[in-house]
Amino acid sequence: MAEEVRGSNPRWWDDVQEAAESAGLPGSYDYGCQRCCWMGHLLTNWMGDDGFLTKMYVELRLFNVVGDTTWCRGKVIAKREEGDERLVDLEIWGENQRGAVTTKGTATIRLPFKQTTN
Repeated sequence: MAEEVRGSNPRWWDDVQEAAESAGLPGSYDYGCQRCCWMGHLLTNWMGDDGFLTKMYVELRLFNVVGDTTWCRGKVIAKREEGDERLVDLEIWGENQRGAVTTKGTATIRLPFKQTTN
């Protein structure tokens, strides 16, 4: 199976490491789309099953080198109503063990609410 994934080059991983080092990086690095998925996971866990992720924007600022630890974090920056929707705007980011922000973005989530009767 590993040979199948790596294609015809059994030295695939060594080639990736060599390419990273030749670009001046300390080693192999992550696939950026994976970090976008991590941000989405952060948001969907926070909003719960009844929330809806309406918008997410993510920038990949620095490489995540193999062996790095990334903490996904977020902060509510605004709450608002548009029509009958309750929306929350958030700043989101990924931070490594050195305190560097490797991923940065924003999101908007629609949260459920209970109608009150008067």
